[in-house]
Amino acid sequence: MHKEHVRGLIGITLVSAVAFTAAFGVKGMMSTEEEVYHGIQLEGNVEAMEVGQSDSIQSIGKVVAANGEIEGYVLTVKENGYGGDMFVDVALSADGTKLLGVHVGDNKETQGIGSKVTEKEFLEQFQGMATPAYMEGVTSSVGGSEQTDAIADKTLKDGTYVTKAEQADDSGFVEQVEIKVEGGKITSVVWDCVKEDGTTKRKLADDGQYVMTEDGLTWTEQADALAKAIIDNQTVASLGMNDQGKTDTIAGVSIYIGGFVNLLEGCLEQADASAALTLADGEYLAKADTADDSGFVEQVSMTVKDGAITALSWDSVKEDGTTKRKLVADGQYVMTEDGLTWTEQANALAEAVIKNQSIDAVGMNDQGKTDTIAGVSIYIGGFVNLVEDCLQQAGGVVKEETTPTEGTEIDAVSGATISSKAVARAIDKAYAYVLQMK
Repeated sequence: MHKEHVRGLIGITLVSAVAFTAAFGVKGMMSTEEEVYHGIQLEGNVEAMEVGQSDSIQSIGKVVAANGEIEGYVLTVKENGYGGDMFVDVALSADGTKLLGVHVGDNKETQGIGSKVTEKEFLEQFQGMATPAYMEGVTSSVGGSEQTDAIADKTLKDGTYVTKAEQADDSGFVEQVEIKVEGGKITSVVWDCVKEDGTTKRKLADDGQYVMTEDGLTWTEQADALAKAIIDNQTVASLGMNDQGKTDTIAGVSIYIGGFVNLLEGCLEQADASAALTLADGEYLAKADTADDSGFVEQVSMTVKDGAITALSWDSVKEDGTTKRKLVADGQYVMTEDGLTWTEQANALAEAVIKNQSIDAVGMNDQGKTDTIAGVSIYIGGFVNLVEDCLQQAGGVVKEETTPTEGTEIDAVSGATISSKAVARAIDKAYAYVLQMK
């Protein structure tokens, strides 16, 4: 466990007229040596700024050069890693076009695996990296106007659909969007934020207990204005979300709408009748591109008969042919004395997919674990990806490699995908925040 991060910016004095190094999240004043080792090299003095309404951005400071010009910004972002909260310091140039550096502070990542995101080998790639920085499997919160339209590109089936955020914000609220489709059209959209005790942001706003401005629209009124735009126009493009995650088209709406758009698209994925694949009978196999740190390559085999999945097997195989299933059977791979073995957990996942004919049945959460299958505690991200690969093969879907037209791809730590993605999300949120300041 790494415990070196203290939340909030620390006032830092100018060490040299030429340059100095600042480390954020390290308690107290530090010498130049410590700052070079732990932190981010910046040219200028850091002055604390007030953080606007944000659940993720914990603190922000501007980097001011000796001549008084702002050279950049440093933000501390709270993100959800594999083991829990992770605090990431992200330094960006004043115009947001490049990263000046990244530092990972307090975290609960697994030692020797996820903890590698704190090491120089991973972090040095960010020095001078052109933005936007992206990673496969991480959805950016900016650039929504360049995406294909999530409604216009789908045939919707009637029903009620709900998508919730995977975790609560710092105030304990979980965002959720519910839509109703009738006659192939969206007839109702409700955006709200709900606490564990049932308290809703809509109720607080209506009762005057959640006030953003004295003379503008309330949170509920703004949420309803967004919903009306979707219902009236039947297109996500009608929201006019810009690079800062705000709307350019709906009068009176000033709140960040990136979360709303993401959850709305989650509902639309559920309602998408055109997404259903017709599976061709046959045997299908998908393998991971690389071996893990123990030399195992994950693989999933799937059998389709009469258009339905009838068999599914997940295993991990070494170059010499050693399989994880065989090791478990021989008692050489033991995870727990009283729980399900790795093989039993893998079989439980397979049974859920076969029974429901959908990978959604495993209910994978943001940590890559299942929320729905009792007794299964292993990471299932690789399983989900490989099953989806098999389904695409059976459905005749040709994989297309998509790469953003600008920006830089982040190299993840091998074997620490979740931890790497947490850092990527933190960088994306810091980048989006700096853009909306411009």
